[in-house]
Amino acid sequence: MFAQRLQWGILSLALLCGCLQARIDNPPTSQRNEPATRAQAATIANVTVKEAHDILTATNPPYFIDVRTPGEYATGRAKGAKLHPLDALDEWSAQLPKTRKLLIICRSGSRSMKAAQALVERGFTQVTNIQGGTLDWEAQGLPLDR
Repeated sequence: MFAQRLQWGILSLALLCGCLQARIDNPPTSQRNEPATRAQAATIANVTVKEAHDILTATNPPYFIDVRTPGEYATGRAKGAKLHPLDALDEWSAQLPKTRKLLIICRSGSRSMKAAQALVERGFTQVTNIQGGTLDWEAQGLPLDR
């Protein structure tokens, strides 16, 4: 008797979860909008500076973007990072293919996460944020350009 109730409980829970998932994946038409749909389709990966360095040294590395200000960038940057300031995101993001792999860094990880979120909202599908930013990059002794 207990085993039968347990089976029914598990089945009911599975059905309930399936229904909830369908509602999350398919909101009513009135609640759908293009940016939200894109944001749901893409996720932002987060990596440590060491993981980012490994990704950059692998075959087919992503495009490496530093979203700090030009002044910050000039004082030193993670080796290979290209300057694309956060405040000019609309301009430079329009020049990149939406399917390009992007790896984003800033000073500490806050602005790079904002940039990553903005890129996903604009339809980019392969965006990775570097946690800890250039501060951690330098503290870990990873290669810098000055």
